[in-house]
Amino acid sequence: MFCWNCGIKIPDKSKFCMNCGAKIEYESGDNSPIEETARPNQMELTPIQEPQPPVQFTIHGIKLEFPSSIQEYTRRRKDFADTIEPFIHQQKEEVSNSLSSLASDNIDKCIDIITTFGIEVSNKLIDTVHQNLMHEKVYTISREQIATLYSNATQSFAKEYDSFYEQYLEIIGDAEQLKQARELKRAHRSYWQGGGFGIRNALVGAAKAKVLNVGTDLVRGIGDALTDAGDRNKAYKKKLAFLQSKDWSRSFETALLEDMYQMYDIYATLLADHGKLLIPNLEKSLSNTYFKNGKSSTQPEEQIALFVKAVQCYPYAGGAYVALGKIVGYTNIEILSMYDYFLAFHQVRGYVKLLFSIQYFQQAKSISEDSYEDLDKRIALVDQQLSAITDIRHISKSFAEACDPYEQAFRTTREDLINKRLTSDDGQHFQSIDDLNLYLKERDQYKKYRQETLTRIVPLERQDELLTQAEACHFKNSITCQDLAKWKDELSNCHKAKDTYSRSFEHYFLRSCKGSDPSKVVARLPLEVQKSLANVPYISITQFTTIQVAKIRPGLLSFSEIEAWLFASDFYVGVIIPNRSEAHIIRARDLTQIQLQQDVLTFYKNDSSREDIKFLFSSESNPNLSNWINVVNGMLRFARNRISKNLCPVCGQPLFEGAAFCGGCGYKL
Repeated sequence: MFCWNCGIKIPDKSKFCMNCGAKIEYESGDNSPIEETARPNQMELTPIQEPQPPVQFTIHGIKLEFPSSIQEYTRRRKDFADTIEPFIHQQKEEVSNSLSSLASDNIDKCIDIITTFGIEVSNKLIDTVHQNLMHEKVYTISREQIATLYSNATQSFAKEYDSFYEQYLEIIGDAEQLKQARELKRAHRSYWQGGGFGIRNALVGAAKAKVLNVGTDLVRGIGDALTDAGDRNKAYKKKLAFLQSKDWSRSFETALLEDMYQMYDIYATLLADHGKLLIPNLEKSLSNTYFKNGKSSTQPEEQIALFVKAVQCYPYAGGAYVALGKIVGYTNIEILSMYDYFLAFHQVRGYVKLLFSIQYFQQAKSISEDSYEDLDKRIALVDQQLSAITDIRHISKSFAEACDPYEQAFRTTREDLINKRLTSDDGQHFQSIDDLNLYLKERDQYKKYRQETLTRIVPLERQDELLTQAEACHFKNSITCQDLAKWKDELSNCHKAKDTYSRSFEHYFLRSCKGSDPSKVVARLPLEVQKSLANVPYISITQFTTIQVAKIRPGLLSFSEIEAWLFASDFYVGVIIPNRSEAHIIRARDLTQIQLQQDVLTFYKNDSSREDIKFLFSSESNPNLSNWINVVNGMLRFARNRISKNLCPVCGQPLFEGAAFCGGCGYKL
């Protein structure tokens, strides 16, 4: 029990407090201490009878039994944690955001931020206990007394804060403050006073002086001695590195959660002292001994027995359940049922997180996903995780809620893995793994026939031969069958084009850019021009779209005139001057534009090179070639636009990937 005056814990049935000397009085027939100024008749104390039967569990064939009084004690403990823990976690998130936003000019605010964290949580804990006692009609315990009990009993945050503050002072180089901090630490006087940490001024007796919850100025003057900009920058970098060296907000959250359970013990003791609660006899220190012995043992059966004894002595020791799970399985229903019965929701959530980080994370990390075999392993692992979730969801609502985000994440991961598993290394997607495997099995054989037509121009006769051989293999996978059908259609279209247009230039259709009827023959290339084209590679369906004749002089001193034939087709743009045995023929797809400046016609190519043709226009006749040039440049732009959209520049039909010809018009790609 605790002294009503100073709040220190004293042996049961003590008549005087050995710390402050206050007299402890009891009601007749009861062991509960009553404050002198709030003597009897304020409440009736009703003895609490132990109901039956006891609470029982079985783990690995070992029966565990607890007095039925543990039911109410545990219920209140879980309710207390479920009330306070969300507040602590919310404060922790705010601290994390605040710390991450600090810069060189305000980084010392980290002390204030962390101090405020402790103050807010401490006040919340003290207020919660005080309000709960008021609800239980316990009016003899003041808030100041609760704060004193809290200050004396909860030291986890104080120790964590000590460590942080001392290291920060070392970086700052404040020798005086550092000396005071270490002296206070050695004297065991650096207590967190429920709203003001006394490491600077040693708030001894702060509770009695009623100056609780008054924050102390911990960082006044920090860094003032650093006047040099370089020194301040170095100090800032050290402070920043220190703040980033550890997840401090998480460490302080853990410490405050430990203090939260210490505060519950205070609350439960006060309830018990006033006849409101029976506290079961729990042996926490003995539980720790069993747990340590179990961890040092090498025999699994002995380990199990010792860990079970640990939870028998103190069923709130979460580490013992995790240690048991490592041996008999983290999803063991017996273990998790008992864990769920005794521990709060945030601990259940923590166990689920631990389950997937311990049992599965390293295994998942070891699988690279670089091969189909690895993908199958990852999918199987995710299926194991989903199966584990299915098992533990049924334990309780708490476990089901804790599993929800993991189940959603695993299902999303599984969909992504399946999608990746159903996609071949060349980007083909399938509906089932069997379909993909069949494709991979037949793909190499099919490539023997198809690949030749995709890498170079192959005569139609050879393509017919390859297609016949491929069809004879009777491929079964859908992707190959679809490609065969496309290939067959392409060759059919090419044969139709070949039958429509003759190879001879004499039968090429020529049409003027001004002609209203595209099929009307406006002009024919003369035989001498056709001879110049004889060695130019071409495809049988070439159709000229525009033609122009220019009258030029054969030389500087000549007054005679000769003809320059300028033409453009879907494939070539060229100029032939037969009398000068001069031919300039360039593939249309290699050109960007044509330009005429004075008497020089220039072809600009995609590779940034150029080809010049000198025209010596006669004084009598200087044909206007701008119209022809504009038409050709427009044609080039139109073709480039179509190609950028993966369309045939001639007929505008979609082009098949890797095809050597357009399936719509036979255009050589």
